[in-house]
Amino acid sequence: MAPILVLVEGKNESIPSGQGQLAAEMVASLRFNQKAKNTIDTVYGVVTTGDNWRFHRLRESEFVIDTRIYVIGEVDQILGILLYIMGLNPVETSV
Repeated sequence: MAPILVLVEGKNESIPSGQGQLAAEMVASLRFNQKAKNTIDTVYGVVTTGDNWRFHRLRESEFVIDTRIYVIGEVDQILGILLYIMGLNPVETSV
C-alpha cells in the first residue's frame, strides 16, 4: 500500500524537534508514490509527543502546518482527523 501518513515522535516532549524529520519523511513518501506511479498527490504527517499532536500536509511543493496543537484529551478530534486522512468519514463510522 502507498504511504499517505507519516508519524514522527517529538523528542524531549517537543513538537518542533520532530518537524524537520517529519518534513523530510513526507517528501520521501511523496517521491516514493510518484516513482511507483501511485496517484497519491498528498501526504499527511503528524508530530506527536503522545500527549500533544500537530498535523501537517504536503501537496506537491506546498507544506502546510496546522496552527493548532491537539491534546490527548481531544482524542475524538485526533481520531476524526486520522479517519479523514484514511479516506473514512468519521460520522459514518461506528465502533
